[in-house]
Amino acid sequence: MEKKIKILIPLFYDYYIFDYLLPLTKRLVNDGFDVTVITYDQRVIDKYNLSAANFHLQQAPRLLRLLMNRNKWTLAIVLLYCFGQVWVRYLKRQFDFAIIPWETKLIWHLIAKHIPALVCHSTTLFSNIDAQLDEHLLSDVYAKTIRHRLALSLDRVFRGNFLPRLQENIVTYNKVDIVLFLLGIRPQSLDVGFGPALYDSVCGHQVANNFQQCIGSELNNKKKFIVLGNPSYEGLMDFTEKFPTSARCRYRQSLDIEIEKKVFSFFLSPSTLTDDQIREIKLAVDMIQTFYSDAFFIIKFHPKIDAKSPPRLRQALALPNSDFRFIHGYTGDEENAKLVLISDCLVQKQSTVGYLAMLYRVPIISYNLVATHYVDNMYKYLDGSWHAESTEDFAQALIKLADPESQQQLIQKQKRACHNFCIQTPSPCANISNLIKQHFGLLG
Repeated sequence: MEKKIKILIPLFYDYYIFDYLLPLTKRLVNDGFDVTVITYDQRVIDKYNLSAANFHLQQAPRLLRLLMNRNKWTLAIVLLYCFGQVWVRYLKRQFDFAIIPWETKLIWHLIAKHIPALVCHSTTLFSNIDAQLDEHLLSDVYAKTIRHRLALSLDRVFRGNFLPRLQENIVTYNKVDIVLFLLGIRPQSLDVGFGPALYDSVCGHQVANNFQQCIGSELNNKKKFIVLGNPSYEGLMDFTEKFPTSARCRYRQSLDIEIEKKVFSFFLSPSTLTDDQIREIKLAVDMIQTFYSDAFFIIKFHPKIDAKSPPRLRQALALPNSDFRFIHGYTGDEENAKLVLISDCLVQKQSTVGYLAMLYRVPIISYNLVATHYVDNMYKYLDGSWHAESTEDFAQALIKLADPESQQQLIQKQKRACHNFCIQTPSPCANISNLIKQHFGLLG
């Protein structure tokens, strides 16, 4: 690369969803870009200890941290906006391109307005438009509040360009958002994908189509949704070769799983389990035990799970210690990949971990046995699993698990699902790097 393109990554704080930025940073550095990570979080500094002449770590201004940590206060929001306008113009003189973790948060929004920017999608966001609407539609209770009536009045003044919408439906917002709207930060919707970033790297073709259907004409003429794969899965696409049968056996032994047992893994998305969610998980476990008396259950909780939910679930399941293992905390996508590959079946309600199972062609039984009002049918519209909406459906799925022909049919469904929602590609980070090179005319 003749000219050193200077890339800014404003990663102010450490958050597990943004972990894909580390392998992406390494790729960009290796490809010759001059990369600067700006942060005020010591955990980010500890992680990004890259020793390369074209990599730089910078401390974010103290005032930025002070104001961001108080961003629920109206005065702090206004001061952050004023500071951001000045600081971002300073950054604009230093950097050619930015990779931002989110588009509609204030400082990241301002950066994307002034510097050509890319945002990477690494979750299930907009896999289905109807599900997205259900999750974000304004509640009837909030719609009757005085705050909303006042906001509606302002919306009429701004000719429908004040409140956030999704396909003409007003979506949830809060007091902080209203202050930002008054300051002129008015994304069409508050989801990533609706901000001013020039490029959105998305995981699958259906996701790109869904975004394109939902964004308004103003954004439609500016934004580019490009299918480049999930950067969180960098290095995991060929993980089946790196983690062969012998390694899987050793890993099972490390978890005290007897070799003859069938492994069923649950990856739970909620950070708090309701009574209905616990009842549903127990129903699925009981069904599996009916068909497989030698079943072993791995139950992986959300990294932010509250302290009370695991013991409540354990008490409800009442499983012997030799039949299950609970896994807490954030373990990273590589550990998730190992758990998927030692599983005979993934039993899934939500969570992106099912994408890894589809990529690896591991059987998935998805379930919506109890209405929990938490993305209940996510895997129904992904259509890469045997989906159960009743105990009879679940029983049929368990029968199919033992049928080679049904497994082959499922593999074909998983191939289509990967194309739509999480493409198979050797290196998503290389694809992103090439997009940036293309933006600067550095690719032939």
